[in-house]
Amino acid sequence: MKTLKIAFQDFKRLIFNPITLISLAISAVIFISMGFFFKPVIVEGVSLSYQSAASTTELYKNFTASATVEDSKANLDALISENSRILAAHRSTTLAEEYEDLQVNINKLLGRIDLSQSSSSRIPQSTFNIDVNTVNNLGQFIEEIKNYPMYEMNFYISNVDFKIAEDLYAGLSAEFYARTDYMQAYKNCLKYVDLCERFDSTQGQTLLNAPAMNRLQTLYVTNVQTKLDNILSKINELNSQPQSASTFKDMTSLILNYKYQTKMANDGLKAELHLIFADALRNYGNIYNFTKQNSSEAENTTILAKYVLAEESLYYADYQTAMSFNRVTGKISAYDVTYTLMCIVGLITICIGIYFAYRLYGEDRVNGKMDMVLTQNVSFNNVFTGKFIAILLSTLLLLVVFFALFLGSGFMMYGGTFSNILAVYNLSSAYKINPIAYLLLKLACVELEVLFYVILTIFLMNITRHFKIMLIVGYSVALIAFLCNMFLSGIFVYTLLPFVHTNLFSFFGGATSSIGFLNTMFIANGNIYISMLYYLIITVAFYNFTKQLFRRN
Repeated sequence: MKTLKIAFQDFKRLIFNPITLISLAISAVIFISMGFFFKPVIVEGVSLSYQSAASTTELYKNFTASATVEDSKANLDALISENSRILAAHRSTTLAEEYEDLQVNINKLLGRIDLSQSSSSRIPQSTFNIDVNTVNNLGQFIEEIKNYPMYEMNFYISNVDFKIAEDLYAGLSAEFYARTDYMQAYKNCLKYVDLCERFDSTQGQTLLNAPAMNRLQTLYVTNVQTKLDNILSKINELNSQPQSASTFKDMTSLILNYKYQTKMANDGLKAELHLIFADALRNYGNIYNFTKQNSSEAENTTILAKYVLAEESLYYADYQTAMSFNRVTGKISAYDVTYTLMCIVGLITICIGIYFAYRLYGEDRVNGKMDMVLTQNVSFNNVFTGKFIAILLSTLLLLVVFFALFLGSGFMMYGGTFSNILAVYNLSSAYKINPIAYLLLKLACVELEVLFYVILTIFLMNITRHFKIMLIVGYSVALIAFLCNMFLSGIFVYTLLPFVHTNLFSFFGGATSSIGFLNTMFIANGNIYISMLYYLIITVAFYNFTKQLFRRN
């Protein structure tokens, strides 16, 4: 009871004073104004290039138009055809066979040099007996590798070895049969013997066995084609019905889902292949024509794709995307504005929390208020905990007020839908959640961020009596953390330091990774339980240590 009384009194001191109220009013005006002029960067979801079509017939006409329309049926079906082509390429052994034949011929070609005539000033051309076809085949092989799309490659060669192959071809084609000075050509040949031996050691390999191929074929081609045929039959059926607002809405939904299914199937296959490559090929970023990507994002895409392709209700379902609440229209909504501005408010509230901690644990010691409270038959634990609760309630109140302002003004300006968000949980399964509940989770994470900096500031207030200097140190740590989030995000060791996280929503696993400049990478492979346990252990331990230090002082 004493603790709550102290908390309530300090809460009133922090909130109901002219400085806080004026600052709150000015901030509210600024942020509401930002809502009008500042537009979040939205990653467009699934929308139609002919979204403005006026009738069901016009929608159908655009959908069945030729490939000149970006998201016509022909172009969407091409994505599934691409999946089939990718998998067919991985079933082929043509490149590996070409490589083996090429190696035999290159070794024969360089082995035809008569070393006994190396001292001769002129070596007969017949000594080389260069096979022009072999050289040309090497050039064609190199060009073929260059022109293969990344996910259609079933033959893997490192960047270093591929460069050696290019150098070998350049030397053979330019120096051997194009020159008349065969002695010089012979000397150049010796230079390329080492290159050839290095090229000879290059290991091409295929990564997909028959069961894996069959699984991918079933998931990303066969099953999705069945779904598309089902959707197409419904589209044709709607087109034959009398036009109305209802049929227009259903037609739009069906075509959008046709596009969504094809897009997710294509993205899902490529993401899963990326994970297979990364798992099987050590230092896969060094493989020629292979772009290193974020494995967490690839895993996120794979899980989401599998869920979408297996979910029948998505035929007519409106859906939203976490962190980019743009539904199927790609337009800004109230949730986009709220989430973006809450990220900014999170940084500001951290600064306010640091100041509140300075007032209650620094200034109160200087002006004697701390001593006065301690004379009123209360314990050190009552005082420490009560003041901490006051800061918690004060910062939480500010966040709730801003949250309500952002969400309310966002609905007035942009509108929004209450359709569930489709997101990924723990990088293991997809789930649906109400967007407001999702944003409340964001709010809770912002408050946890604030509390860590509050504890840090209280700690600083107890290691020296130079309170104003420690206040500056607290702000400096927050500034450094902000800069680190911008420039060091993605480094694993960096994520092990909770105080640098200005977006714990990502730190705790959340539903996405690397969206926005305020985020850090996943920790514990996106497992929210491990991340929360780690963070809470660090925070609680730091809190208890600070409380003991306060008691001792």
